[in-house]
Amino acid sequence: MKKKIAHFGAFDHDSYGDLIFPCIAEYFLAPEFDVVHVAPTDIPTPWPDAKHTISVQSAINRDDWDGVLIGGGDIVQTGDWVPEKWRMDEVLAVSALPSLWIGASLLAARLNIPLVWNAPGVPGDLSSEFLQTARLALRSADYVSVRDSRSHDILSAHTDTAIQIIPDSAILINDIWAKPPILEGSSRFVISLSVSDLQSRPDEIADALPQLLKDEDSSTLITGLPLMDWQLEGLVLQKLPASLRDIVDVLPRSLTLQDCAGKISQSRGYIGNSLHGFITAVSYGVPAVLVVPSNSPNSHKYAGFIRAIGHDPQYSLVESWRDGVVQLQKRH
Repeated sequence: MKKKIAHFGAFDHDSYGDLIFPCIAEYFLAPEFDVVHVAPTDIPTPWPDAKHTISVQSAINRDDWDGVLIGGGDIVQTGDWVPEKWRMDEVLAVSALPSLWIGASLLAARLNIPLVWNAPGVPGDLSSEFLQTARLALRSADYVSVRDSRSHDILSAHTDTAIQIIPDSAILINDIWAKPPILEGSSRFVISLSVSDLQSRPDEIADALPQLLKDEDSSTLITGLPLMDWQLEGLVLQKLPASLRDIVDVLPRSLTLQDCAGKISQSRGYIGNSLHGFITAVSYGVPAVLVVPSNSPNSHKYAGFIRAIGHDPQYSLVESWRDGVVQLQKRH
């Protein structure tokens, strides 16, 4: 009988990035282990190929686990970022993300089973009321890795536990899904847009994106993927500047996670606000530029990933769509 692993993460969150972690974990672990994905809730997302989850509460009430794995994403935090799905429960409204990494650690300690942190991110300092619990959680781990140096430094200030820096595990996506064949006449660039940029930079986006097609064959397209549609609530077409609607093909929510990865892998280049869209492009060797979203200019996760894979952020990370298009044109 296979040993059973509880894999904790934000796997009920309607985000391409969070939802590809279970796919990667299963690919590498399922031959030897039964991997069960644990999220704040067991409510399905709209993605057709997202993995099934059980709730943290259900996982903690079970005693049949052989190991615990804390997955990726910016989940090691104690702030007030709470999507609507978690706000529906008064407990999750204040504890959804802490329930993942602290709950996982306490479960492993209670059952005296191995606990591994698989390169999550730590977006900022932990709230003072969580520090003692965080120290205990780190002390209970058999192996701890985080995805960038800033996350390492934040946690290292509160523990003497050895912490490794390992690039975001989404970089392995090309191992699980082969690049589909590129069909004749399907040349395209792929973009992803956050609601903050659509609201705060519409003129800049409208000016910049047509430049992607400058000097390109008339059949070349720009395709918008719903990687961040949890922010946009299905309003991409409504918020997209009118001048772009003839050149940007916004694909529907019926796409699978694998479809999105495939579109990026087939493209001439990726530009967008989604970190995991960027990571997917890098994984497949596609030229890519990451535009820092206007609502999170100080987030360290963007430059942190680029440095973790040994690259220089100045060539891949920009603060404007105009600069992003210029950098992408240089690279493809």
